[in-house]
Amino acid sequence: MVHERTLEEEEVASVPELTRYHTNQSMSKQRGEAEQIKKLKHPEIDLDKGIVGWDGQDDPRNPMNFTRARKWSLLGLVSLITFISPLASSMFAPAAGIMAADFGVSEEVLISFSVSVFLLGYAFGPLALAPLSEIYGRRIVLSCSNWFFVVWQVGCALAPNIGLLIFFRFMAGIGGAGCLTIGAGVIGDLFMVEERGLATAIWSLGPLFGPVVGPICGGSIAEQVGWRWVFWVLLIASGVASAGIELLNRETYARVLIR
Repeated sequence: MVHERTLEEEEVASVPELTRYHTNQSMSKQRGEAEQIKKLKHPEIDLDKGIVGWDGQDDPRNPMNFTRARKWSLLGLVSLITFISPLASSMFAPAAGIMAADFGVSEEVLISFSVSVFLLGYAFGPLALAPLSEIYGRRIVLSCSNWFFVVWQVGCALAPNIGLLIFFRFMAGIGGAGCLTIGAGVIGDLFMVEERGLATAIWSLGPLFGPVVGPICGGSIAEQVGWRWVFWVLLIASGVASAGIELLNRETYARVLIR
């Protein structure tokens, strides 16, 4: 009886050891798989393991595999429109007095609001543009917002009174917020981590220098050819940049491409 009890006790005692052994083996296997995944630059599809990704490290659909020329060209165009949009926020400021005299407006609040209302569009635009870019992708949202910005420059240039000018400026601000909202996402889609610092530095020059250069250009244009030409110049510049983005750009958001 004593010998039988000892065997039973040994069998019972061996169960936790076997469990620990299998648990350690499973954890080691999982760690090995995790380390192998980390070594890959881009996640590869493996439906057996529940991984949805690219067909391979060199998958041409992956935006990070675009040629360097294409990546930096697209970044240059996105940076250009990101410079023009903040430029438009302040470019009209020196021409506001000439516009007020043209429309016969003397209220300082309205004159000032016709300039600053553009930034109100910056406040409301990202509330819709940011989530839309996560659902439908960067390309369509960026393109639509850019052309939305371009079209409203025509309205500003042809505005018959200050009320409509304020409305058109507000709508242009909503469209102009697209490049500021989505630009960083495009950089994250195109460049590896070690390249994003330089790319972000180039892209961020627009918001820094645009509001500074704007009044210098706007004052000169308004004095020489009239305040309406401020918006015609913005229309030409933003139209060229938007057309370039339209021709060169492809969808870059991985989740939309893999979906």
